[in-house]
Amino acid sequence: MSRHIYRLCFWVVVFVLAVSTQVKSQNILNFQSLNEKFGISLRETTSACMDNNGFVWIASKMGILRVVEDDFRIYQLPYESPDVVFVKLHYANDTLYVYSNNGQIFVYNAVQDRFDLLLHVGKKIDSRFLMVYNIEVDREGRLWLSSAQGLIMCDGSEITELSKFGNTSYLTLDDNQLWVATDTSLIAFDVYGSGAGNVVLNWDSGLGVSKLFFDSDGVLWIGTDGRGLYRLNEKRDALISVPAFPHKPVLAMEIASDSLLLVGVDGQGIWEVNPYSMEILNVHMEDPDNSRSLRGNGVYDIFNDGGGRVWVCTFTGGASYFVQLPSSVQHFEHHVNETNSLVNNDVNDILEDSRANLWLGTNNGISRWLKSENRWQS
Repeated sequence: MSRHIYRLCFWVVVFVLAVSTQVKSQNILNFQSLNEKFGISLRETTSACMDNNGFVWIASKMGILRVVEDDFRIYQLPYESPDVVFVKLHYANDTLYVYSNNGQIFVYNAVQDRFDLLLHVGKKIDSRFLMVYNIEVDREGRLWLSSAQGLIMCDGSEITELSKFGNTSYLTLDDNQLWVATDTSLIAFDVYGSGAGNVVLNWDSGLGVSKLFFDSDGVLWIGTDGRGLYRLNEKRDALISVPAFPHKPVLAMEIASDSLLLVGVDGQGIWEVNPYSMEILNVHMEDPDNSRSLRGNGVYDIFNDGGGRVWVCTFTGGASYFVQLPSSVQHFEHHVNETNSLVNNDVNDILEDSRANLWLGTNNGISRWLKSENRWQS
């Protein structure tokens, strides 16, 4: 009898390497809540990013959370105007920016270890009800803002309003072009050259673009407020709709791998999409019976830090992360009210018998995994 015994001390997960390559993965993600990990209560999280020092930053109007391994700190923002609905992050040119919906822009001061107010756009242009959706910062340090009043450019303290475009719901930089979504069209601006804008595509005024995202192949994905998810075709003259996608606001997109696009939907969790076939691969939502499930279904941002962790910001559950497992790893854990699962997550011994079945000794008895049937007995 072939026996392989492994001593494991951690309490949540079991990774089985020796037999996993022939087992079809269920692609279950295990989320670590930062609120639980650090004993904090940070809700309404909206965005995440990483700086060049390896710090992960999480935005909430309650404060800006900085995380590194098992340490954290929460920073307060020096608001000039208190009527803030949300704040978001943007990292560019070795600078961490925080911006609010009403146009207050802050930068992180590493010397003083605090955030300083850089500019109050709403106050500068005398717009009490300014609504900023997102910002980009180009290589020259100019700030570009999408807003309900149009496209806004800030060069130092000089502010230029391009109101002729009307409501600009989102913008993103790609190489030398700034892509801007308006109510009726998609426009690409040559920001480093002539500054001219080229209308790439016109669309129905009811499309309601909420997100623009370029994947690793340079393909533009377009999320909407309630009309699904689209991909711009190769000729860049038409939109291709992702089949069976929910008609809910698309708020986040991120590449998890070359063949996996993660899409955050308000109220509908995280959707896995194959970027080539446009097939829906999986959906991850909050499960009250699973403490390792997504916390909150209102997903506002997804960030892949490139080091194996994917960070997720939700409205009700705060921020969490999951670790991307290699395809050669099979993950087993106990699920509440699920008989076909490991009996307990505190695993002390693992034994593989001659039939390649696994016997696991836990704090709540013995579980046997029947490999050929993909079934648990306890």
